[in-house]
Amino acid sequence: MNKVMKWIEEKMTPLANFLGSERHLAAMQKAFMSILPMIFVGAVFMLIANPPVTEEMISQGGFWGLFSGWFHFATANKMTILIPYNMTMGLLSLAVAFFIGYNLAKSYGMKEAVNGMTAMITFFIVAAPAGYVALADGTTSLMINSKYLGAQGMFTAIVIGLLTTEITRFCQEHHITIRLPEVCPPVLTESFATIIPMGINITLFFLLNQLIGVWMPGRSIPPALRRFWRSRSE
Repeated sequence: MNKVMKWIEEKMTPLANFLGSERHLAAMQKAFMSILPMIFVGAVFMLIANPPVTEEMISQGGFWGLFSGWFHFATANKMTILIPYNMTMGLLSLAVAFFIGYNLAKSYGMKEAVNGMTAMITFFIVAAPAGYVALADGTTSLMINSKYLGAQGMFTAIVIGLLTTEITRFCQEHHITIRLPEVCPPVLTESFATIIPMGINITLFFLLNQLIGVWMPGRSIPPALRRFWRSRSE
């Protein structure tokens, strides 16, 4: 037993210390801690919308009859009750992308909110690009597919949160930014300095997402890109 504990202390403790201090893993850990309130609140509304009884159980009377009011209320208003759930649990990956970008930028001494917004916008472009949909009444509406904004898009959110911040840091370290004269207010200078890194991130992931769509059936590909790809293939 002593040998096992000694081996753990000698081999595993340094690894655990490294993992705890590594900035990317720390940013991910803080991001997941930040979304815990969203998970708890969403879970409460999911429970309210789904009582732990069935109509057959209530019809038997007795103890289960106490849940009849809750059951009928939830059945009649389920879609309304689930709105807070969809706005919390349904947006988990979006929040993760923001908080990873925020916390990783903070560890580098960069602008936290701007990097968080860059990660969130980029994730939106990749996971839920907006598109115009023709409605039955002949009008069109701008809509997004929220399927991957929840837990299903978590891995993509992690990757984008990390990469967008690293790309922004690369741009800043190599002065790929708009530099205003020193007489300009610092707030204005910092805002203009983030324009090019944000533009690079959004453009890069947008083009990558469109190119990936060429090989993935069922994806909506812009006609111009489809024609260009076909001309290159001929």
